[in-house]
Amino acid sequence: MWRLDARMGARQAVLRLGFPPTSLAVAAGRVWITDGVGDRVVPIDIERGVALPAVPVGRGPAGIAAGAGSVWVANTLDGSVSRLDPRTGRVVTTIDVEGTPRGIAVGPRAVWVTEHAP
Repeated sequence: MWRLDARMGARQAVLRLGFPPTSLAVAAGRVWITDGVGDRVVPIDIERGVALPAVPVGRGPAGIAAGAGSVWVANTLDGSVSRLDPRTGRVVTTIDVEGTPRGIAVGPRAVWVTEHAP
């Protein structure tokens, strides 16, 4: 994973993850990265640049978004969305959405989930 300067785009740091990352979001001083192979989300402490304990979520986590006080994960293989508390790093709830959710975004009053259609 690369950390880039927001103004100039220059690479500031390289972080070796040890797994193939799928998506990422930023919340509560952490970068949250989906590991679709390990069925988990790995938080990275922004200040220290180190991985924190992984959070198990549903099978095949793909999309991830932060907003409304939570981190939201679309679990493609389970047909679910996991809601994480970014302060504790724990799953608060898992919502069955059926299908194969892939992308996710958070708006002012809703969480939006796309489904991968064959």
